[in-house]
Amino acid sequence: YEAGIWVPSGVGEGGVSIGSDGSITIIGSDGTPVTTFNPDGTSTHTGLETYGSGIEIPTTTGGLIRITPEGGIEIFGPDGTLVHHQDPAGNSFHSGQEHFLGGIITHDAEDIEGGMIPSIQAGTIVADILIAAQKDFRIDHPLDPENKYLFHASLESNEMANIYNGNVKLDKNGSAKVLLPKWFDALNENFRYQLTPIGAPGPNLFIAKEIRNNQFEISGGMAGMKVSWQIIGTRKDTYAKENPLQVETFKEPVKITENLSK
Repeated sequence: YEAGIWVPSGVGEGGVSIGSDGSITIIGSDGTPVTTFNPDGTSTHTGLETYGSGIEIPTTTGGLIRITPEGGIEIFGPDGTLVHHQDPAGNSFHSGQEHFLGGIITHDAEDIEGGMIPSIQAGTIVADILIAAQKDFRIDHPLDPENKYLFHASLESNEMANIYNGNVKLDKNGSAKVLLPKWFDALNENFRYQLTPIGAPGPNLFIAKEIRNNQFEISGGMAGMKVSWQIIGTRKDTYAKENPLQVETFKEPVKITENLSK
């Protein structure tokens, strides 16, 4: 049929048109095309489509995108591994690395007491900068791990500071050499020291030699005395130098959008 084929549906102006180019068009009762199948395999639909068994779309790399009848989305890699899944309830699973150019915004989740709190749960979160009004850690309560949590607040400072501490026993001369990790000098500078004698006063305790080559020395104590030491240093690594902490900053101005129609 050089001019194509027309099959009326018997309802108004509806019918099926098979064009001479191989296209198939379904016409509604008002004469409007509702579905067209083109010879190149593409199609156009103006109405609601229903797929009882879901939809499967092969990818050019050998993977598969599947839309389930329940409304979920599944993406499979070329080896058949499920790499992404999102169910109709909004839950999702990802087996690969996720990229969020605009950041992540979390909505409130109900806590155990019925209140609403923003929540991100993960085994590990890696970020260049973490900004929060409060930074706590939560672990199972060591005395009642089945029923309670234990919360601690993080230490905060107006500088990129590292804190180190330990105990040492003084020798027969009332002195001790404290060895630090091999990377200590490379990471830290601007040291501050604190010494606390254990078991008896130590009014003459002092830092005999400051930190150099990853070690320092204590003197002025009694033989066999136990001494607790603490050192605070500021970071001098490349990242810390290139990204100094800005202690005081101005808030960004609030953008006000006026309704010009008023």
